[in-house]
Amino acid sequence: MFGLYEKGESSLISFVKKRYCYYCERKTVQKPRLGFWSWLLIIFTLGLWLLVVKLFYRNRCSGCGMTRKQANKIAFPAEYWAPTILLLSLLFFILILWAALP
Repeated sequence: MFGLYEKGESSLISFVKKRYCYYCERKTVQKPRLGFWSWLLIIFTLGLWLLVVKLFYRNRCSGCGMTRKQANKIAFPAEYWAPTILLLSLLFFILILWAALP
């Protein structure tokens, strides 16, 4: 319908931005998870608490409930990055020694 929907989708959910979750291994809608106390504060502050939610609550995957930071730690652990960091620091050290020699 006029190119508004993604291929194969015919609902309004296609307007919502979807991101890839490394834990679920699929594209899902990312949104903050609100609990009972958040809803209570939204009611008591006449909706002003929604600004705090938008600014400070982390978006979570609608499938698994993990934040992007948590999912990235699982998908790319420190052991994955350690050899790269070691090689870059060694290269930096060699360049400094090379520059210091007359």
